[in-house]
Formats: sequence, C-alpha cells, structure tokens
Amino acid sequence: MDFAKISPHLSERRPGQFERSVGELQAAVAAGMVPNKMFVDVKDSINRAIEQAAKSFLDSGPHIKGRNGEAHHQSDWWLNAYDADAFVSGAHNLPAALKRAQKHGGLSAYAEFISALMPLREMLENAKPLIKKRNELPKVRSAAQIADDSKRMHCQCCGRAILANQGSIAHHGYERPEAYYQTASCMGAKRLPFEVDRSALGEMISYMRDRLARNEKHRAAIKSEKLPIVFDYESQLIGPSQFQQFGRWVKWPVVKRSFNVSRESFEEFKKGPGSNSSYGQDYEAYKARHIEYLSDAIKNLKRHIAEEQARYDGWKQSHEWKGDEWVALKKEKAKA
Repeated sequence: MDFAKISPHLSERRPGQFERSVGELQAAVAAGMVPNKMFVDVKDSINRAIEQAAKSFLDSGPHIKGRNGEAHHQSDWWLNAYDADAFVSGAHNLPAALKRAQKHGGLSAYAEFISALMPLREMLENAKPLIKKRNELPKVRSAAQIADDSKRMHCQCCGRAILANQGSIAHHGYERPEAYYQTASCMGAKRLPFEVDRSALGEMISYMRDRLARNEKHRAAIKSEKLPIVFDYESQLIGPSQFQQFGRWVKWPVVKRSFNVSRESFEEFKKGPGSNSSYGQDYEAYKARHIEYLSDAIKNLKRHIAEEQARYDGWKQSHEWKGDEWVALKKEKAKA
C-alpha cells in the first residue's frame, strides 16, 4: 500500500508504527489466518491514524480572509467539512464522509484524500472473515519444546505423548481428551510405549470389559429392585453452617453420608436427604432417571472399549530402544 499521502499527516512516531501494523495485517491476510488480538490492535492503530491524518489534511487547507480582513482560525476545508458533516473518525465512516465530500463543491481535494484512505478500510473488511481466536490458531512451539518432543513416546493406555527418555513411559495420571478429570496413575505408566508394545493396553481392555459386566449386572439389579439406589450426600456434623472461634467465622466440618433409596424408603428419602432437590413425585420416576444415568455410562464405556480395541487390533511396532534412545524401525522391519 502507498503511504505517501497519509504519512506526512501523522505524528513523528506514528508513521513507522502505522506502517508496521498494516504490514503485519497484510501478511496475515495473505496467509489466510488473522489472530484476533492482532486484528483488534491493528484496527485501533488504523482508525487513530485515519482520524489524525484527515484532521491534519483539513487543517492544512487555505485560510481565506473574511470581510473584516481577518482569516478564520479554522481552514476553509475544515469549515466546508463541518458544513457537509464530512469529518472522518475512523475506517468505519470513510464511505459516508467520502460521499458527502464529493457532493460539496469546496471539498474536491479532501474527497481525493479520503479516496486514498479507502484501501485501509477494504483491508480491514477483507481480514474479518479470516479472524481466528487464540484456541483456533496453530500452536507455535519453541526450540526447547521441539527438543522435548523428541524424548516423548505415546502411552499405551491413555494415548498421550509422555516423556520416555529412560526406556519406559514416565509416571502420569490417566486422562482422556474429552474427560474433565485425571486419575492419580495411568496403567501405562512405567510400561513400554505404544510404539513398542501393546500388552498394557490389552490388560486395560480386559479390566474395562470386567467393569462393563459389573455395570450391566448392577443396572439389572436396580431394574428388578434387588438392590437399592445409593444416594451419596454431605451433611454437617452439628449446629448452624458457621460458628465463631477466636473472633473468626468458621464452618462446621461436613461428613459424607449415603442413603439407600428403595420403593419402601422413598417417602423417608424425600423428607430427608432428598428434601432440597427435585427427584420426582414417585419412586418410578426416580428409578427411571437413575437407570438412564447408568445406561449412558454403559454406552460411553462400550464406545471407549471399541476405540481401545481398534487401537489394539491395528497396532504395529514402529520403534526400538538402541543406545539409550528410541530409534524408528525401517518400514520393511516394522513388526506386526
């Protein structure tokens, strides 16, 4: 973009900053990805530069003396722009200001100047569809992170890239990408990485199938009412929620309790632990909702098992430990 017309009307420090901002945005648009923070900063810089340049241009206009022989403190261009309501406050009102200036006979030079600013507005408009939030941008990794990546291998059980520079997967907690919690220890910790072995994964699948069988048996017992529904809750030991101790308010400790909810105890449950929540008017509704919860958990577990079984069945060894480091096997030597 040609900055020849706008630069003389900017403050001494602003031309360089303005040109850098525009250059960054042009490069981002060319790459097809504009970080949201960059767009906000550059848009602010462009708007301030446009407003300052337009004001400076109007101030540089002629000052024709009036009948009293004295010139107005504002230029004739400024007065005409005031008359035409053609002041520029940023990129957003450039089209309106240009249209009004073109209609005014005394603002032809100003209209030409505004026309030279229009590419800035067009650049901002072209950038809008390409704006990406921080979580949508590709992650840029440092040299240290890249070096660290070379020491990582994938855990058999959770599939995450974990440090394995001692010949086995370092200790870590089990965490799935869609889960919002992490256990204290993963079954794949201190085992060979997935690139080398799959035995830990096989063991985990076996445990998961056992848990599935127990869950289905438990759901059947709830359906047939051979087992009660266990409702876990917390309660205070004694007294109000808080008490004063040494001039400070202190909460009473709470204890974890459970209540066996059955058809016979449902009324007692509604008057007791279930009194502050909406659990339905009868036991059938309460039981149906609990069975639905169990069924969803079983469905998710089955899907998880299928995913892990597919990883197990499609496994191929791709690395081996040589000379205190992991070395990729050649394709023809890869072990199935």
